[in-house]
Amino acid sequence: MLKHCIALLLFSSLHAKPLEEGSILHLEINMHAGHKLVLNDESVWEVDPADVGVSGLWLSPFPVKVTFQGEGPYPYSITNMQSEKTVKAKRS
Repeated sequence: MLKHCIALLLFSSLHAKPLEEGSILHLEINMHAGHKLVLNDESVWEVDPADVGVSGLWLSPFPVKVTFQGEGPYPYSITNMQSEKTVKAKRS
């Protein structure tokens, strides 16, 4: 499983697609108890440690909205469109 996760992270970072502002995507994989999120466009996101308590409870799949906030070390917000809970994140 660990080898699969590492391969997925490497593949995603090498083949990252541009993000459209306000994109509606889907959470595909919740890794490491909410520390990393993989979306259906194969992008990988590192969640702000202060928000892992929220993302750690997310069970995939469900729609998410990714928005650029442009502030601090985690400049994006990822919003669970079902629960309307939001976490700060940065693209890995």
